[in-house]
Amino acid sequence: MNSKLLSPILLAVGASIEEMVRRALRSSGQKKLQKRVNETSPVTAMKDLSVADDCIQITILNDKRLDLTQYREVLISDKEANEWKALISTLGGEMAKTIMTVSSFNGLVKCDVPLKFLCRIKDNPHSMRGMVLNDGKISKHASFSETGLGSVAPLLVYQCMAAVTSQYYQQIIAERLNVIDSKLDNVIEILTEDDRSKLKVAYSRFVGLSKKNTYDIADKQIVSEFSGYVEIIREKYRGLLLKIEHLNVDYKWSDKKEAEFKIQALQNSRYFEYLTIAMLAEALTFIAFGVSVRIATYLADDEDAKIYAEKMNLDYWNNYVDQFSKIKHDVIKYLELQADSSLLHGKSISALKDEQIKKFNAVETSMVDLQRQFECKTVQYIKAQEDGTLVKYISVTKD
Repeated sequence: MNSKLLSPILLAVGASIEEMVRRALRSSGQKKLQKRVNETSPVTAMKDLSVADDCIQITILNDKRLDLTQYREVLISDKEANEWKALISTLGGEMAKTIMTVSSFNGLVKCDVPLKFLCRIKDNPHSMRGMVLNDGKISKHASFSETGLGSVAPLLVYQCMAAVTSQYYQQIIAERLNVIDSKLDNVIEILTEDDRSKLKVAYSRFVGLSKKNTYDIADKQIVSEFSGYVEIIREKYRGLLLKIEHLNVDYKWSDKKEAEFKIQALQNSRYFEYLTIAMLAEALTFIAFGVSVRIATYLADDEDAKIYAEKMNLDYWNNYVDQFSKIKHDVIKYLELQADSSLLHGKSISALKDEQIKKFNAVETSMVDLQRQFECKTVQYIKAQEDGTLVKYISVTKD
């Protein structure tokens, strides 16, 4: 063959081989990098749901000068009164028993409990611990699951929810809805707009019901209907999140392009949007159960009140934090390794990494804050009247 004709062919073949080698090297390098990311991915950690001894306090008070007018009086049934008497008797011994049963003694018992720990009873009752104080001294450490708080705690939970679903917390949830709504504008398809609208309407119904002082069967049906909508949306977005197992991407012609491709994979997954809606649905589900308990209590339906109280959970971020940590690691570690190995684009890739860190941190802070809005402390006073009956006063403050 003529050498003049052969030369271009050889050059073309050589160029083709060189391109194939480059592709193979980039593909191999990118896969090795992703493998390093996967090997250092955080493992699922066991959640510590234990409660510190000083978080739950039951104090026997002898001070008659305490001004209870600043607290809201709560109706207390004969059944609850008997449970309180039994619990205080067990915790405080014969002295407490005398305080709660002798009509001539005008005594007080203070129960100081963070709501988030009460809500853990359903999942981990044996971790519930606290102390009993008498005359300012610790008279007993107690495992409340053994001494009877398991029966009284649901009463504490759903009574303090009257404050959680009204006043201060109404404003917080409304503001959070507005913030989330503004973030999601023009981001998700029309079906998600429909879901967001349902959450807004449900929230309005819950707020309206929480402001009422009397209830009927129609109210019970309304809250049941709208809490059903919220739970369906929650399960839908839980499912969508579970489908996001990894953000693996293919190689590109440069390490910066691969870094940008990884960020694009995160955006295409809509992970942040789905997580936001799921967490909002979790918060509204919590409120819905609180309102349901209020209605059941007013209607003297103890069975329903207990069922809804046991469903309340203030640790719902734990349902998502493992996946969040893994996806954050996948993106950030990938960009970090790309920056370290890049000869030309290290600084620009590091800038992309820093930008993504800010986004992950902002989302995490928003989600944690949403849950923490309910991490309040309930202070309840049980007062023995001269005729032997009990009266309860309650206040809810930020923890």
